[in-house]
Amino acid sequence: GRYDLALWCRQRKLDDLADQELRSAIALDPNHAAARRALGHVQIGDAWLEPTPKSATAKNGPTTRPGATMEGARLALRDVDRDMATMLRAEWVKRIRTIRGQYLISSNRPMFQQGAQMLLAIRDPLAVEPMMQLLKDGPAEQRRLLATAIGEFYVSAATMGLLEGAVLDDDETVRKTALGQLSRRTDPRIADYLLKSLQSEDDDVMRNSAAALGYLRVVEAVPALIAELTNKEFRRVRTEPLVQTLRRNFIDEYGQLRMMTIRRTYQDPFAPTYKNVTVTVYRTEVQEALIAITGENFGFDADAWSAWYRRNAAKLAANGNGK
Repeated sequence: GRYDLALWCRQRKLDDLADQELRSAIALDPNHAAARRALGHVQIGDAWLEPTPKSATAKNGPTTRPGATMEGARLALRDVDRDMATMLRAEWVKRIRTIRGQYLISSNRPMFQQGAQMLLAIRDPLAVEPMMQLLKDGPAEQRRLLATAIGEFYVSAATMGLLEGAVLDDDETVRKTALGQLSRRTDPRIADYLLKSLQSEDDDVMRNSAAALGYLRVVEAVPALIAELTNKEFRRVRTEPLVQTLRRNFIDEYGQLRMMTIRRTYQDPFAPTYKNVTVTVYRTEVQEALIAITGENFGFDADAWSAWYRRNAAKLAANGNGK
């Protein structure tokens, strides 16, 4: 009723009375969303932020340009929003730390499942960063749960967290869980991140990035993947000693014919030598990614892959994949 009366006042330009009735409505029902929005309140998570009250006008009249007061109010509100967001994140840190400590590190399976349900029930985007902060270094099962939980949030922090899980985590099941969540997104930054990671000097990161590009069927990654099919590496290897085997027959003391084996080593085994060699590394993850994207298989023949891509690039881009 107070809210309806406030609307009636607004229609008749009785703004002060309208604000008074809206505040009365909120006093009766703190979660009355319509009343709060009418007063300019902003909802962040489970909390409502109130705008900074307007400054009193100077006696001599306004001395600033038109709209400056409103701009100042918006800036002040943004500062309040930032402070409130920081406070809410701190609260989420406490709550998630409690869930982790009481449930997720428990050896009791039902307790872990209860904690998992509590974590998955969170819907406040401000909880994403505290989740990653507290759970990303835990056991693999906890990290899989983290990927599932943040996968429900379509915010930048969640997307970047999933990308890190898909590329940097050393557990395959965690990487697959993160990729499953990423496959539901259309954020162009996903392909950009993976293409940059494909150039990493860390071989594991490069291979995980290739696997992710294949899983997500990133068509524009084909040329970059072809370039990474094989790699020449210089390695220092031990030179094995050369052994010559001689077989000779002789008569033993009992008059029996016997065979004797003589091995001659031409290098001291206690002081082996080393040499530098060039080896070709074949990256199966890259090959599998190309197969997944194109539907073709030219093995590790980069020239054959490149020739096929030149003939079919337009069709591949139009179809989204090669199938």
